[in-house]
Amino acid sequence: MPGFFGLFDFTKPGKGVEKDAPKKAAFIVFFELLGRKAWTLTKLNFMFLLFNLPALVIAFFLTYIFIPDLSVLLETEIVADQHAAIGVVYIRAIIGLLFCVVPVITVGPFQCGFSYIIRNIIREEPSFLWGDFIEHTKNNWKQALAVTLIDIVVFSIILYALSFYYSQESSMGSFLFGIVIVGLGIFLMMHLFMYTMLVTFNVTLKQLYSNCFKFAMIKFIPNALILLLCFAITLLPFLIPSVGFSLGIVLLLLFTFSFNGYIINFYAYPLMKKYMLDKPPVGAAEDQPGEESSDDTDKQERQD
Repeated sequence: MPGFFGLFDFTKPGKGVEKDAPKKAAFIVFFELLGRKAWTLTKLNFMFLLFNLPALVIAFFLTYIFIPDLSVLLETEIVADQHAAIGVVYIRAIIGLLFCVVPVITVGPFQCGFSYIIRNIIREEPSFLWGDFIEHTKNNWKQALAVTLIDIVVFSIILYALSFYYSQESSMGSFLFGIVIVGLGIFLMMHLFMYTMLVTFNVTLKQLYSNCFKFAMIKFIPNALILLLCFAITLLPFLIPSVGFSLGIVLLLLFTFSFNGYIINFYAYPLMKKYMLDKPPVGAAEDQPGEESSDDTDKQERQD
């Protein structure tokens, strides 16, 4: 008899997971996964900073379209005050960060590799950090680069429109400013789904933007809350008195980008799975049949 009178028998199979065990609440899964994958997310954050340096620079200069003269807005004379000039650069850099964490301004091919790994973390599937990052950067580079260029052009136009209509002292200018603000919000919401959809589904650019627009509209309120959460996570550390700058920089280096990516994917991927895999829209298979990608067998067949 194994063990001691049948006790302490470590050869017996364990209880295992019950077949009908209730699913854990989403917020429990969120923090369990976050705890298990914290080191992976930290490494991903370094990778994001390394490969997206050009996007961070572009985002900084795009703030000059959005707010051409920040010193006027802050009511400071930066020519006479060197500290104020540094402060203006600091504020522009923080605003530029918001363009990247969603992500709208990013190096698209690298963002695909980044999104693929985080998506696999959400699906609790194994992935090889560098191998999968490089593979899915290469597999999606053409579409992702096109998305990057489209986004920079469209986003620049939106920011210019915001700046232009904000300066108009008329009721029509105020009305159009509000319309552009809504358009900006929808455009940002689309990017909660953009790159994860790109690495998961075999879609054309037209289908990609169309599907992301639909998700932006049908989940408008939850999308807005996720955007606000991501912006708060990015901004709040910088606003803490005395230690804000140091804390914000440390978090940017270690966690901010990957944590925002984790939140976005944890929210967006289950929605895409629900509406595009488990229960695709009626007629989707007939109207737009998908074909499994020859260079990325992970991509799914169904899309709207």
